[in-house]
Amino acid sequence: MPYTKEQWDYYSDWRNFTPEKDIQYSKEQFDFFLNKLKNNEPFSIVRFGEGESRIVLKEQKLNRRELSYDPLIEKDKEYVKDLENVAKIDHENYYVGIQSYTYKPGEKDRPFDEFIIQRNYVKSLGNLPLERYTCSRIFCNFYKKCETELLPIVKKLNRDVYYVSCINSFPEKLGLSIKKSWKINQKDAWKVNTNLYDQIKQEIDNNKNALLICSAGFFGNILISKLKHDNNILINIGSVYDPVILGKKTRGYQK
Repeated sequence: MPYTKEQWDYYSDWRNFTPEKDIQYSKEQFDFFLNKLKNNEPFSIVRFGEGESRIVLKEQKLNRRELSYDPLIEKDKEYVKDLENVAKIDHENYYVGIQSYTYKPGEKDRPFDEFIIQRNYVKSLGNLPLERYTCSRIFCNFYKKCETELLPIVKKLNRDVYYVSCINSFPEKLGLSIKKSWKINQKDAWKVNTNLYDQIKQEIDNNKNALLICSAGFFGNILISKLKHDNNILINIGSVYDPVILGKKTRGYQK
């Protein structure tokens, strides 16, 4: 389920942290979206992970394998506006994943309140109803279930499947019948592939029976925010299928 008040209160103070509660709450939310899929109900889910959260705070220069951002570069500030807008879409079918505990608070040189500051800021951007927020790590925490439970449901749905992933990926290895796919740059697609937004929007918005899966980082979040949310299923699945579509593990949680 999306956040209840009890869950929100739990995530609002790092001293509440227990691994058991963390898994319990994210599992409840994973099952909520799994059931929506089973029932073929339209929904859109975007997710603010650590990278997105740090960038919208505009505090830190980042240069990673998949993205770069420099708060001193004016053009980068313009791109951040699109990322901020991801948190502002007010639609009953639109859900925003925000930070939960990636690590036990205080571990790995993380400040105790880092994730709480990030989640509160992302919420402040759109100030949507509480029930429109969910845990950003629901797919990461249950990535095995994304293959054994989520994927089989997608295969059975009578929907046109579309996929967005990086240029060296092979989403067809998932065994899906893909109507159309798009490949984006491996790095900084949210800045260099902006020409694709309108092209994909034209395809998806004109099909009231679409199911879009994005393994596309920031680009996938921004893309989903630009689409219509009335009839289609739009999922920022993140990196959970990387071991299949890229043929290698790309994140620690996959190990």
